[in-house]
Amino acid sequence: MRLKLTCALFLAAGALQAQTPAISAGGVFNTASYAPAGLPGAAIAQGSLFVIFGKNMGPVALAVGSLPYTTSLSGTSISVTVNGTTTNPYVVYTSAGQVSALLPSNTPVGTGTITITYSGATSATQPITVAASSVGVFTVNQAGSGPGIITTANYVVNSLTSAATAGDANILWATGLGPVGPSGSEAAGTATLAALPTTFQVYVGGVAAKIYGAARSAYPGLDQIVFFVPSGVSGCHVPVVVQTGVTVSNFVTMAIGTGGVCSDPVGTGLTSTQLTQLQKQGTVSQGYLNLSHSVTAGLTIGPISLPGTTSDGGTAVFDRYTFQQYTAATGGVNVTTFGACSVYFATGTGGPTDPTTPTPLDAGSAITVTGPNGMKTLTTIPQAPGIYSGTLGSATSPYLVAGNYTITGPGGKDVGPFSTNITLPPTLTWTNAASISNVIRANGQLITWTGGDPSGSIQISGYSALISGTSEVVAGFECTVPDTPGQFTIPAPVLLALPAGTAGTPSGSLSVGAVTATKNFTATGLDLGYLSAISSSSQTVTYQ
Repeated sequence: MRLKLTCALFLAAGALQAQTPAISAGGVFNTASYAPAGLPGAAIAQGSLFVIFGKNMGPVALAVGSLPYTTSLSGTSISVTVNGTTTNPYVVYTSAGQVSALLPSNTPVGTGTITITYSGATSATQPITVAASSVGVFTVNQAGSGPGIITTANYVVNSLTSAATAGDANILWATGLGPVGPSGSEAAGTATLAALPTTFQVYVGGVAAKIYGAARSAYPGLDQIVFFVPSGVSGCHVPVVVQTGVTVSNFVTMAIGTGGVCSDPVGTGLTSTQLTQLQKQGTVSQGYLNLSHSVTAGLTIGPISLPGTTSDGGTAVFDRYTFQQYTAATGGVNVTTFGACSVYFATGTGGPTDPTTPTPLDAGSAITVTGPNGMKTLTTIPQAPGIYSGTLGSATSPYLVAGNYTITGPGGKDVGPFSTNITLPPTLTWTNAASISNVIRANGQLITWTGGDPSGSIQISGYSALISGTSEVVAGFECTVPDTPGQFTIPAPVLLALPAGTAGTPSGSLSVGAVTATKNFTATGLDLGYLSAISSSSQTVTYQ
């Protein structure tokens, strides 16, 4: 009898533990930006919408609240405690793995804790940081990256084939501008913003846009920012960001052109005519070839000296999007608006992720690269079909030297045979590299160079990593500028999106490279084919 009772108690305790709600580590995000915890724009603003990821936090089937929202929905409730004051967010929807809520405007600013309760059981605490304002811009892919939710006054969503024109008044949809005032019901959407942030700006393609006004919409936590599209900026993926004080939102993109259809600079992307044709076709099949020569400077930290590295590599990517997918995709990290920069978040230094997944295309068993130092191959990656990659050379065995290179594909079931060639870009000298070890983010950073390809561009990129225990979050940026000025200042709003490091302990990188003018190639099965080459130099830095 005693054994049976002990087993029954053990099983009951196990079942109770299995049902206890739990918030994932780093599982609290701004609903629009999804900026990872610890990054400068990751704080949850008073009166803003946020989302929680975890397990056992609500019912298996999604339950959605109705206006006015309440602090409990289908057995789920939330508590946030900051500076000794506890508030209860309004629950927008709830499920076992994901809960969305509105943070009350009277929640104190600062670092605190959050718990979630479901069916009487309460989770362990997780950290939360609350700010007066911390904007997140909603995006088409609902992941905080790529095309933003930006509309005309008639609520037509900006897209590649519904592009804005200079001078247009557009509405940017976001959350996190700040708390609401004392009048009206916050949970019902009838309250108004208490005030706009003291420093408040929208940048479009790196240009400060004129702001007509901003307000809380008729929906709880949802903000509208009306701005005028500045002149002199165009492209299919023009970066857009909101800055409040020293805090910047996630970087999104918008399409700007003429006649309602965007186009990228010649040789860097689609023309308006191609876009119109591909929209009728319904799919976009593309191939991208790149050769890369990279030199990384050595590093000395106290008694430890690490040697520099040189590497030569090649990449080929072949994929197909539906046109609807193509309009929602991030457009890659490459920025085709000259003089502009974009920022991405990642969990490593490998670049951004895009939830819009294309169909990989088979271009054959291997891609060959032939140059002054012979022939090399780019082979498929088993875990990533449609992607071909290869190490071509190193410091002790260089491959990419001055000269002409031919890239050949044998053809596969999706992409026919092709052969194209490119000349490596002229040597670039990063003239002020030696003076840059600590980058003061709020001041921007001047980059100067000589050389490069006059018909090509300069790519300036970098990242800063936030390392805590075994976890790592990274914010990176990329700027594309013309070669001819010989200098460019990375804007403060770009650098302020990166996590700050500690002086003397490098946790980031800065790179400057010369990029050839993009060439086009053709193959059966492809609508678009691009070929480029880059020669870059990098060094470790600290972003402060």
